[in-house]
Amino acid sequence: MVSVTIAVLAYLNEAEKQRREYTMELALQFFSGDLQEHKNHLFDTIRSIQDEVKPARLGGADIGTYLVKSDRFSSLADRDLNAALLGIASYFNAAQRCVQTGICDEMLMRQLVSEDATAIGCAFRDYLGLLSDASNVESLTRGINYFDDGTCA
Repeated sequence: MVSVTIAVLAYLNEAEKQRREYTMELALQFFSGDLQEHKNHLFDTIRSIQDEVKPARLGGADIGTYLVKSDRFSSLADRDLNAALLGIASYFNAAQRCVQTGICDEMLMRQLVSEDATAIGCAFRDYLGLLSDASNVESLTRGINYFDDGTCA
């Protein structure tokens, strides 16, 4: 009986270790390569908007409103911005599926990506909604919304 208990505990410990490893592997993708380039593009877009409205300074929610109401962005013609947002949205959707299937550790993933999900969601959720409507893909913001901690300013 003791050996069965030890075997079960060892198995559970190994399973938890694997979940943390999968979580870290997926999270590290968010901080490198194409996803990092996509985040840089989003930052550059925000910076260009802030430059356009100087001396005013827009918060995240105001940037979101600017994006959907501005002639520059309202036509969804900015292919680089669209590609960046689609890449980021796809990442968060994959991270959500990883957590919900139990492959990834939810608490660790939230600690690693929630701040970014909140910032991106705050500024780009409405624009992603336009992209979603234009492409008939309803799930574009699902993952971002899942990790968003609700502190949009």
